[in-house]
Amino acid sequence: MRVMLRAQLDTQMSNEAIKNGTLPKVMQSMTEQLKPEAAYFVPTGGGRSCTFVFDMQDSSLLPTIAEPLCEGLGAKIEIQPVMNSQDLQKGNGDSHGSCSSSVWAGQCLVGGACGHEDGHRDHERL
Repeated sequence: MRVMLRAQLDTQMSNEAIKNGTLPKVMQSMTEQLKPEAAYFVPTGGGRSCTFVFDMQDSSLLPTIAEPLCEGLGAKIEIQPVMNSQDLQKGNGDSHGSCSSSVWAGQCLVGGACGHEDGHRDHERL
């Protein structure tokens, strides 16, 4: 299952990890372990954060994935299932006729080409 892991690192612990060289090693290890389709490293809320989008084969891997961030960097972690646009189209299936729309996103994924500009509230089969 495709998931997104967001980790907000503790500033003091990540400062120390930068000084002693462990932060790059932890991030490299995470990247090698997760083999993410995307990885981002950004400042948020005045601190450091990282986001990984990857395929989690089994939920039993969660402790192995989370612990290096929690123990070594004092991270606050969120992991949640996510979809890309192809997953969303697949998930919507044929329930909206030939329109590849996202009812909960309130917009058509084909740029309004279906002609339904009402947020698909009264979407009928095309």
